[in-house]
Amino acid sequence: MTDSKTDINDLAICKMNSDSSQAAGRYQSRNMKCYDDDLSHDEDEVEEVPTRQQKQAKLKRQNSVNFYIDGNKPNPRFKNYREQFTNLLDKKLIKTELLVKSARISLDSKRILAIMMKNDREYYVQQYDINSMDLEFNEKIGGKENSYIKVKQVEQDPTGKHYAIVYFDNGNFRLRTFG
Repeated sequence: MTDSKTDINDLAICKMNSDSSQAAGRYQSRNMKCYDDDLSHDEDEVEEVPTRQQKQAKLKRQNSVNFYIDGNKPNPRFKNYREQFTNLLDKKLIKTELLVKSARISLDSKRILAIMMKNDREYYVQQYDINSMDLEFNEKIGGKENSYIKVKQVEQDPTGKHYAIVYFDNGNFRLRTFG
């Protein structure tokens, strides 16, 4: 019983404080307002919505830094060494007709090994020369009416000259080696 009396007294004090500050037309601090804990909105949880000017400034900053193209921002600690870190990688866009499931560079750094997917029934294992981007090896896996293929990646030996893939073919696990 004492708890309900205390709650009623607290509500009466809060009501009296809010009425007096509103009547005076003054600013009322958050401490003077009474909030139900279930309905209160803390400032910590409110997400700040960027203004139009903030969005434009962010876009201008992104466009002004033109030495990265792939979306990776440089570490600010290395800004004094920008010349040394630019153009370290040769980038080439290679358009493919098939979906690239995985690609990796061989351990001898001479070839690119790619798993390409046409659909659930047909995958391709392709090997490209890293300098000329010429196709050196191409093999179709599956392609039959009753095939259901899943291939993840190409594994290689420590020399980077012999390769293997393990794939799932309609309930059977298969191993294919090449190289």
